[in-house]
Amino acid sequence: QTYTNWEWVVVNDGSTDGFTFEAYQVYGKDKQKLTDPNQVQVGDFVVLRGKLTNYNGTAETVGQGKSYIYYSTNPNF
Repeated sequence: QTYTNWEWVVVNDGSTDGFTFEAYQVYGKDKQKLTDPNQVQVGDFVVLRGKLTNYNGTAETVGQGKSYIYYSTNPNF
């Protein structure tokens, strides 16, 4: 297995309200496995590429490595 499951809470900047969804079976850049949750830090710019679905009431990405997470401290990555 080369993909990872993560849970994300999406909020507007400075807000405590948001929604939770699971990044289910996702790859990092160049199909790298994301093994350390600290790889993505609070304040990083994040792009999640893939389809979202509703699985038994849980918002999540389509699985089996069909989604990718890109992240950087630079907004122009």
